[in-house]
Amino acid sequence: MKRFYIFIAIICSFTAAKAQFGGGSSIVGKISGTLIDSVTKKPVDYASISLYRSGGKALIDGVLSDEKGNFKLNNIKPGSYKLIISFMGYSNKTIDPVVTTGSKPDKGLGTVLVAPTAQALKEVKVTGQTAVVESHIDKIVYNAEKDLTAAGGTATDLLSKVPLVSVDLNGNVSVRGDQNVRVLINGKPSGATSASLSDVLKAIPADQIKSIEVITSPSAKYDAEGSAGIINIITKQKNVSGISGSVSGGIGTRQNNGNANINYNKNRFNLSMNLGGNASWPQTSISDFNQQINTDSLNSKNTSHGNSVLKRHALVGTISAGYQFNAFNNITSTFRFNQIQFNTNSNSNYYDLSDLLNKDASHTRDTSAYKGNSLGHNLIDGFDWNLDYTHKFKKEGHEISFSTQWSHNNGTTDYTNTYMEDATANILNNSIDATNVKKQYCWCK
Repeated sequence: MKRFYIFIAIICSFTAAKAQFGGGSSIVGKISGTLIDSVTKKPVDYASISLYRSGGKALIDGVLSDEKGNFKLNNIKPGSYKLIISFMGYSNKTIDPVVTTGSKPDKGLGTVLVAPTAQALKEVKVTGQTAVVESHIDKIVYNAEKDLTAAGGTATDLLSKVPLVSVDLNGNVSVRGDQNVRVLINGKPSGATSASLSDVLKAIPADQIKSIEVITSPSAKYDAEGSAGIINIITKQKNVSGISGSVSGGIGTRQNNGNANINYNKNRFNLSMNLGGNASWPQTSISDFNQQINTDSLNSKNTSHGNSVLKRHALVGTISAGYQFNAFNNITSTFRFNQIQFNTNSNSNYYDLSDLLNKDASHTRDTSAYKGNSLGHNLIDGFDWNLDYTHKFKKEGHEISFSTQWSHNNGTTDYTNTYMEDATANILNNSIDATNVKKQYCWCK
């Protein structure tokens, strides 16, 4: 019995000594490391690190890496483990085994490289469709180049499609019913519009126009003209490096038009030239007027007939050059010329027959006839030359610009009006007598 107690005491002493020298499971440590992108060498933040027993499938613990790519798994008992690192856009990385012992409970993995799965693209093209009409706080933008139905017309045709803008039969433009409108071309006034705005708008081919802005609340940048608003016509400009150009045109029953442009861009220098025009087919207008007056003492009838033929053609061109010194300074010079002609040829015939019954029962016949012809030649030509310097500040949207303009435009109208008496009417008038009045009157019908 005494030997049994001695044996039990020896076993208890050995167990206590084993626990005292680290043989138990109460020792815990940590596993740590830093995740680094293998390509960019930058830390990978918020990646997922999962801990498994080596060869096992049950998840033991897991953490996320911080903004510097560091991670740490605490309270890890000594053993053999497996780490799986996963993050969107990166291949899963497995580290197996990761061994900790009672004598070395902390395991530092140091820098752990993870490889991205996405391949670098040589070129990325993002294609989007711009709306035909855009609404902004202070303006409405009509993108004419996005409207396929705009081809083949003039600026007048495009303005009739712009919201808030209306154009009458004579080509007069109004915004919300008010004709006190200021029209700009590329943000600059044109001297030609002061001569005849409607004719200038009819001369600009639609193929030259990129967009039309209707500024309903003009800022201090613009003069205090145009209480109804400002219409800014922006022409097309190409910024493609090298040489580029295009030719377009259209033939119709009402008018014909054409447009050509060429652009050159190299380094910080750009040069563009544009030439366009239109010519209308002869347009004939016919007018007839008939009036008859019948009273007890007067029978009168007058008739007029007229026709007018209008021919119109126009030529508009622009040459622009610019140089960008750096990201903050650039200078641009633009020369724009226009020539607008329209000729009219009008003919009219007027015939009047009056039969007056006198108190003595006699008749007085008055017959008159006239022919008229009117020839008109109208010419509007001139140029606008602009020189602009712009300095941009580092804060986006802040800039200062200096602009000067030389505008010279002439408007000339030559016309000839000819009136002559119709000889046929005089012959008829001389052969009239009192017994022939009724017959002659009926013949005139």
